[in-house]
Amino acid sequence: MFQFLRLYTDDDGTARFADEQLALDPAEPALHELSVATPWSTSAAVIVQAPPGGSHPQQPEGRRNLAVVLSGEVEVDPPRDGST
Repeated sequence: MFQFLRLYTDDDGTARFADEQLALDPAEPALHELSVATPWSTSAAVIVQAPPGGSHPQQPEGRRNLAVVLSGEVEVDPPRDGST
């Protein structure tokens, strides 16, 4: 299982965090195998690089986003939630 943190909007429009798990197959790969999840459909993909200590202005996101952090860390402040 692959574990990740999901940020989503509930039915009331409030941003929420949830711990999620994604099944990988095979669950325990041999040294010459890869574990693979079911593909997610996408209409586009972009690569983004941010400078250390930089920030991005708050804005409503009108679409689903997937963020994969390869190094460093990111802090997300969802609107109307108060958590980070």
